[in-house]
Amino acid sequence: MKKTLKDLIDQYLDFRKSFGCSDQYIRLNLYRFYQYLVINFPSAKTITRPMLVGFLGHNKNLHPNTLKNSVSCIKHFCLFLVQHEIKTYVPVGGEIFFHKKILYALMFLKRKKLL
Repeated sequence: MKKTLKDLIDQYLDFRKSFGCSDQYIRLNLYRFYQYLVINFPSAKTITRPMLVGFLGHNKNLHPNTLKNSVSCIKHFCLFLVQHEIKTYVPVGGEIFFHKKILYALMFLKRKKLL
């Protein structure tokens, strides 16, 4: 029987919990990502780059550091899947995000209410 993404997320969270890791923030991020997948990719069996890029676009109103942390949580989950021989996309640092100068420029414009 193939496991769903929800089952795999639960398995990953149980795995982290067994090491005594605090998982509230990770749980929140992964379930938010899962809810996005259920709505936009209901038949998804694995994670692809377009899913992650779409998730980031869907949450573009969040602070860049929040998005970076979300991707970090998803990346660790994807690495967990790869260790369990499930083919999936693993985000690479800097591949999805703009150059830091552009992010800081966007943050500056938001603060000045020019954007």
